[in-house]
Amino acid sequence: MNFIISGFNQEYIKLFSKILNNKNGKILFLSDLQKKIIKKTLKRNKIIFILNSSLCDLQNKKLLNSLLFNIKNKKYKLSILYLDLNKINNQNILFNINEFLNTNYQIELFNQIKNIDSGFYINKKNKHNNLQIIPKLNLNVVISGVCIDNDEHLIYGLNKLLYLSIFFMKTTIIIYINENNLSENILNDLEFFKKNHQIIFIFVENNDFNKYNLYQKNAYARNSLLDYIQKNNIVPKYLIMFDINQALQEFKCDSILEPLNENINWSVFGGNSKIYYDISALRTIDFPYIDYSILDLEKNEKLKYYFKIDPDSKPIRVYSCFNGIAIYKYKHIIGCSYNGNENNEHVSFHYNIKKIYDANIFIHPKLLVGPQKILGDSMDIHFKDIKIIKDRL
Repeated sequence: MNFIISGFNQEYIKLFSKILNNKNGKILFLSDLQKKIIKKTLKRNKIIFILNSSLCDLQNKKLLNSLLFNIKNKKYKLSILYLDLNKINNQNILFNINEFLNTNYQIELFNQIKNIDSGFYINKKNKHNNLQIIPKLNLNVVISGVCIDNDEHLIYGLNKLLYLSIFFMKTTIIIYINENNLSENILNDLEFFKKNHQIIFIFVENNDFNKYNLYQKNAYARNSLLDYIQKNNIVPKYLIMFDINQALQEFKCDSILEPLNENINWSVFGGNSKIYYDISALRTIDFPYIDYSILDLEKNEKLKYYFKIDPDSKPIRVYSCFNGIAIYKYKHIIGCSYNGNENNEHVSFHYNIKKIYDANIFIHPKLLVGPQKILGDSMDIHFKDIKIIKDRL
């Protein structure tokens, strides 16, 4: 991913570039960046902008406003990550760097940055982040997540959903959590998120919840999210539903643009992965009533029902899918609910919206999540042996 490092202070820019040591990064001092934008010769669409206390100076504020005006005036589509070098050893800031650059930098890398005289300038309307998307998608979106039986990936997942929210003009983030299973450290972290971010948390209030099986728990949680949306008169264009687990690690927020730019008649886009893992939620066009996950077969035989999707594949039409994420046109799910009593909760939900709205459901090849296990094993173990499909399943 090619990107630009810019800002007001040339020494800070050089220092940060040296620390990153990323061959995809290019230094452009502010005056040079401004010229390229005005001449429309800027080729890269990601900018890391290094801040410092001089930004408090009125002249520098004017320079930054002028830069942003020209970006919008020339109709560039850009992402800008503003960085305060004094706060770069913050895990949330580190998360944004790695998400922005598709990297895996560790916090120790930035320990050499100490006592940098910098200040943190940020749009007060988006005080929970230091990222700017130009232009934002003019959409009202609900981003929802379910965290049922483990908290290992909860905080990472919350950061991911906050980052994703920046892509849209209006977002509501709603998370359903089984609070009874959370550690004390995670509960403390949640308090921080409650105080500092606009996230709606729904906690388990059903005394019988822990007696349910996994599908029943998920159905109850997802129905609680839908009920909240309806009762509070939230009417989004899209509902994005996540499982908050390890599968979010390989989900890149900007991949959300791929399905939203599709020019086909769709109601649902489900996720993909290096190997498609969510067989229990999958129902194909040719065999819409077969649950491949419960077939009484030896492991090697079961592996024959797993698949990889060619990166150049068109969206693949199915009767049901999920795979860690689904994007719904909200108007096509109103009045529908999940049922986990008989099988995977997504299957009943998708049959429901198919029956009522004649919904068109697809797996989107570029909506990638992961990693997850395949029959208890790492995906890498079976990757070369799994069949590849394209355009149709």
